[in-house]
Amino acid sequence: MKAPFQSDPTSTDVANAATYVQTNLVSDIAGLATVTNTNLVNPWGVSFLPSPVSSPFWISDQGSNVATVFPVTDSTDVSQAILTVHIPTTATGPQGPTGQVSNTNASSFILQDGASAHFIFANLNGTISAWDSGPTASVEVTTPGAVYTGLAVNEAHTMLYAANDSAGTIDVFDSSFAPVNLGDHAFQTPGQIAARGLVPFNATDIGGEVYVTYAPSGRAAQTTAGLGDGAVAIFSESGKLEPHGVLLGGPHTPLAAPWGVAIAPDDFGQFSGDLLVGNFSFQHSEINAFDLQTHQFEGTIPISPGSGNTSGGLWALTFGGGGRDGSPNTLYFTDGIDGETHGLFGAIESMPLIGASTPTHQTGGEMGTSAAKTITVTDPPASGASGPAAIARTLSDLMSQFGSHDATGAPNHLSGTSAGSLMHSGGPIPDIAALTERFMGAPFVSGGTTGLLPSSLAAEEQRAFLALHQG
Repeated sequence: MKAPFQSDPTSTDVANAATYVQTNLVSDIAGLATVTNTNLVNPWGVSFLPSPVSSPFWISDQGSNVATVFPVTDSTDVSQAILTVHIPTTATGPQGPTGQVSNTNASSFILQDGASAHFIFANLNGTISAWDSGPTASVEVTTPGAVYTGLAVNEAHTMLYAANDSAGTIDVFDSSFAPVNLGDHAFQTPGQIAARGLVPFNATDIGGEVYVTYAPSGRAAQTTAGLGDGAVAIFSESGKLEPHGVLLGGPHTPLAAPWGVAIAPDDFGQFSGDLLVGNFSFQHSEINAFDLQTHQFEGTIPISPGSGNTSGGLWALTFGGGGRDGSPNTLYFTDGIDGETHGLFGAIESMPLIGASTPTHQTGGEMGTSAAKTITVTDPPASGASGPAAIARTLSDLMSQFGSHDATGAPNHLSGTSAGSLMHSGGPIPDIAALTERFMGAPFVSGGTTGLLPSSLAAEEQRAFLALHQG
């Protein structure tokens, strides 16, 4: 369920170099993720109620016309769905929930039962629906001809911003779901973006600023968008373009129909504090990092759809909240893999490269060596030599004494005071050290040769391991 990738930085020093580990949490494809849920088809928006509620993740499943609710504790401990909410459809036109937001203002977005909505959903059919209880959301807004592909809410939870792909606008609604006119120039697409024929694709409110992503109009053009076919503009909550608020796609700004945006926390490897932008384009399904102040391109985090699957639409990016909504230091994403015919909800954690000075972040706030973590040791090797069955051991177990045997019958004795100083009887084993400290849970085949790459790893994982030892 885990796949390590080395990020592709444009420039970084060794101290900040990181590997980003993807964990597949939920998919509709059996065996691809920890949890299988057949409703998770082309998942788009993600939201949760923040602390002190710390609700589970709510996910808009466009392909199933539902929202599914999954608790995630620590960084990647995911549980089966605890609730499925049906999103109303219309008789004609495209269907399915897209962007979504949570609401914590008890005086805003009051529904027919007199209670405030907890979650609000935009829809491709031009409606905005809301939920506070029961099995089905209720339609609160219907805009004829609209195709809503994204949704944001202001910090006070009194206004909604809906990206209307059909009209090329950001439609604004007040806390009673009534349309709001903020003026002719509010959320007006900047000229250099409009000149490229790009339209609003999504909106996200981060810290009181509204980040609008732009893409070519229509699904066909969005799925095939090339590098440079996208932009991001930053507005105030009243719709005024912020100074230097345009990030335009180009040769050195690889935006391809971007949709999800997030700002990384201070302990997210070399991309700490960066603006993270996810490309929806099937051709360039990846997360790109940009300096928040200068907009300089910093590097890329790839997304793996899993063996045998193809890329699809990369949608939401969000960091967790610290309760049943995951870890604040872990990036969560949704992806309509296989051309939006299937779905993936995953997590990305930052792990420093071996030799880097940045400490490893562990769930629960611990820093340093992961002695309490568990890894899976597979012995015998893939060749079929005799040996004990797969067993779970802690890192301290491995460091003190690992007494299994490899294919030649030589004992694999490990010793050392930290993962970085693990020794085999024949010398250092940096690959084992990398595995134990940086990729907990990844299976490997023990062997007696110094520097042996674990043969049970996929080629892309082996490349990631090789990248660890350059320093």
